Amino acid sequence: MPISDKPRRNFYDIVRDVMFEQRLYLDLYERETLAFIFGRTSLFFKEWETIPLRHFMEGVRSADGATVMSPIAMSETKLLESLKHLEHKGIIEVRRHPVNASQYRIRAFSEIDQTSLLTYMQRHQPKQYQSIIGRHFRQEMRPTLSTLALRNTRRIQEAENRSPKFGVMDTPYTGERVTPNLGEHNTPIINTPIPNTSNLTVGRVRRSLSLPKAK
Repeated sequence: MPISDKPRRNFYDIVRDVMFEQRLYLDLYERETLAFIFGRTSLFFKEWETIPLRHFMEGVRSADGATVMSPIAMSETKLLESLKHLEHKGIIEVRRHPVNASQYRIRAFSEIDQTSLLTYMQRHQPKQYQSIIGRHFRQEMRPTLSTLALRNTRRIQEAENRSPKFGVMDTPYTGERVTPNLGEHNTPIINTPIPNTSNLTVGRVRRSLSLPKAK
């Protein structure tokens, strides 16, 4: 029976936008639990699937004994904790039944509230939340640091262009701590001595370096 375009499209959307995009907000146990649910739902182009707890812990086999899903590598306590985190983060939706096993569905990316997800992590997973915030900060700082490096390079080039000869400025050593204007990155540097090379000639340079005369 041919598969319609909608389930196939939903399959790729969940793989790209949820399984990979949202894994930044999941720990290893939550990722493995989500992968198991994916293998019982979206992998077969199904939106909902009834998954007993023993299927998570013991795996799933077909009627002829072939392995359909391998068991997850975690304790039952970790499994229940991961399911709770995934549900409260809005990654999965759960239909509970008083007698039968629960049904699970992986939400689409448009259904996931990122603000609620981060708020839940801040309250219940503070270490993982701080790790994510630090990672985002470092990524946002990379363009800033690159801009600072480019700005410093341009300043060096401007100084070389103003130099009378050899691209070196005649700057005496003062020993003062000079703080360039780099916004929030004010790192003191030492003004190192730069010799006066404005009166050097090719002959003087050759003699100082003990270079042989050109024939």
